[in-house]
Amino acid sequence: MKKFCFITIVFISSFIFPQFEEKIEVHLISLYVNVLDKKGNQIEGLKKEDFEVLEDGKPQKITHFMEVRNLYPVEESAYLPEIAEEKKEKNKTVAKVKEDLKEKYIIYVDNLNINPIQRNSMLDKLENFIKERMKGDAEVMVVSYSRTLKVHNPFTKEYEIVKKSIDEIREYTGEAMQRIDAKNDLLMDIEEVDSYDLVIGRINNFAREIQHETNLTIKMLEDFILYLSAIPGKKSLIYLSSGLPKIPALELYHYLHSRFTEKDPLMYTLTLDLTPNYKSVINTANTAGVSLFMVDVSGLRALSESLSAESKNLTSYSIDSSLETNNLTDPLVLLSEETGGVPIVNTNDFKKGFEKISKVVENYYFIGYQRPWALEDRIHNIQVKVKAKKAYTVSYRKGFKEKSLITEAQDVLISSLYYPQQKNPYGISLKFFQPKKLNEDTFSLPFELSIPFPSIYLVEKENIMTGDINIGFVSMDSTGQRSDVTWIEHPFNIPKNAYEKLKDQIFKYKAELAIKGGFSRVSCAVVNKTDNTISVISENVMIDIGGKK
Repeated sequence: MKKFCFITIVFISSFIFPQFEEKIEVHLISLYVNVLDKKGNQIEGLKKEDFEVLEDGKPQKITHFMEVRNLYPVEESAYLPEIAEEKKEKNKTVAKVKEDLKEKYIIYVDNLNINPIQRNSMLDKLENFIKERMKGDAEVMVVSYSRTLKVHNPFTKEYEIVKKSIDEIREYTGEAMQRIDAKNDLLMDIEEVDSYDLVIGRINNFAREIQHETNLTIKMLEDFILYLSAIPGKKSLIYLSSGLPKIPALELYHYLHSRFTEKDPLMYTLTLDLTPNYKSVINTANTAGVSLFMVDVSGLRALSESLSAESKNLTSYSIDSSLETNNLTDPLVLLSEETGGVPIVNTNDFKKGFEKISKVVENYYFIGYQRPWALEDRIHNIQVKVKAKKAYTVSYRKGFKEKSLITEAQDVLISSLYYPQQKNPYGISLKFFQPKKLNEDTFSLPFELSIPFPSIYLVEKENIMTGDINIGFVSMDSTGQRSDVTWIEHPFNIPKNAYEKLKDQIFKYKAELAIKGGFSRVSCAVVNKTDNTISVISENVMIDIGGKK
C-alpha cells in the first residue's frame, strides 16, 4: 500500500471559543428485524411492546420503532424517539432514521471463485431483480473481485449505468474452472498413485493455495464492507460466487482417507478451517449495518461439480457430494443468517430466491436503541426476542462492534473516498499546490488543511483553554488502491486572556503527500475528542506525467 510521507508540518494558530457545557453523546443502534412463521410467512402487526432487545444479555430500552410494509412505514409517528425532549434533537434523530431506511444495494461478483457460464445466467435474473428495486428510490453500486477489487459504478439511481456495469462483468472469465481442473488431476493421482506420502503432499499444497486465495478473498470483502460503514441507508450486499470453502480441499482429504484407510489425512484439516475469518467478516458487516445475501450460482448441487467426465469413471472410490456441497455453502449460510440476510444456496429456483430477498428488504421492523459513545473498540452481542407463545423465526444482525471516536472517524474517512459525505461541521477545506516529481510515477504533493478556529471546541482549565484534535488523511488512486490512514494529533493549550485576540483566524496544517501520477481522491478528517465532533472533506486531484496539478 502507498503511505503518506509528511515532510513539512507548519502550524499557524488562532482561536475564538464558544460557551461550553457538559454533554453526553449517544449513538443510535439500528436493527432491521424480520419475523416469520413456520411456513416462512411475514408476521405483521407487531408492536414495540412485543419485542425485547438485549445487548450482551442486558435488556435495552427500545427508543425507535416502526413497522415497514412494502417499503412504507405503517406509522409515521413511530419515527420519533421517546427519550428526545427538545424539538431540535427530535428532528435530528428523525433525519437519521429516515436516512437509515433508504435502500442501498451492492452487487458484488466474485470472479475468482465463480463459474462464468453460471454467473452470466445468474446475472440475467439479477438484472430483473435490480430493475424492480430501482423503480423506487433505491441506489445500486456494482463491484467485482478478481484478486483486486474493481468498482464498476458507485451508488447510482440510474438503471442504465448499473446495466452497463453488469454487461462489463459478463466479459470476465471466472477462475473457478481452473481450480476444478486442478482438483480433477488430484483425484486421478489418488486413484492411480500408490504412494500416500506423495499424494498427501500434493493435496496439502493445493489446500494451502486455496486457503491463501480464500483468505485474500475474505479480507477484500471485509475491507470493502468497512468502506460502507459510514454510508447511511439500509445496505444489502448481494454476493455472487460458486461457493466459499469452510475447509479448503476437505473432500479430497476424505477421498484420500477412503483409499488409505489406515492413514489419517484429516488431521491436516485442523489448520485449514476458515471459520474465524468468516466470523470476522460477520462482525464487520454487523458493525457497518450491511446485510449479506450470499448467492451460490451453481444451483442445485445434485452431483459434485468437481467431477469431470474423466473423473466420474472412477469406480473404486467416490467424492462425497453432500460433504463438498456443505463445505462450500455452509459459509454462505453463516454469513447471511448472522447479518440479517438470506442465503440462496443449493437451489435452481433463483426467481424464488430473489423473491425471498425482496420480502426481507421490503417488509421488516425497524428497531433502535441508544447507547453512549464508546471509549474503546469492543464487540457486543445482540438478541432480539418476540414475546409470543408461538414459535417465530426472528432474523436480524446478531451483534456489532462498538467503535471509539477515532475508529468512527476512520470509517467515515475511508467511506468518503467512495461516497460523498455531508459531514463537515467545522467547515474545513483543502488546498493543493504544485507537485514535485520523486521518481518515475510518484510525486510529492504539497497541501494545506484549513480549520476555522471559532468552530473548534475547547474547555477552560485553570485559565487555560485546552483540547486536542486528530487529523487523518487517506488517498485512493484510479485503480481503487488506497493508502493507509495517517493520523496526527495536535494539542491546544492557550491562555484564556490570549484567545480573544485570535478571533476570525484560521488554523492551518501544511504537509506533503507522496502520491502516484494520474487521478487520485484525497480525504481528510478532523476529530475533536472534547465534543465528539467529526469533520470530513474529500477532493479529487489530477497529476499529469509532467507533474502539473
